[in-house]
Amino acid sequence: MDFYAILDQILPLLRQRVTYQALQRQFHLDETALNDLKAELLYAYPQVREDPGRGLVVSGDVGPAAAVEALPHGALRGSAGP
Repeated sequence: MDFYAILDQILPLLRQRVTYQALQRQFHLDETALNDLKAELLYAYPQVREDPGRGLVVSGDVGPAAAVEALPHGALRGSAGP
């Protein structure tokens, strides 16, 4: 399965605590893929934090709308200016 397709499926699961073992089992991830997804989630979604050695915990919404709202005003515009 595509990396971002897996990421899209993981986001709804983050409405609760999610263990690394559950993610590995559900998506058949090896350690490298799990670490890549974890890095992406922690970087792209500041609401997600790590419970070291256990899994991921969320405070707030991690849906696409929340991610866009968290961007600075004008961040989605091109660099060419107004």
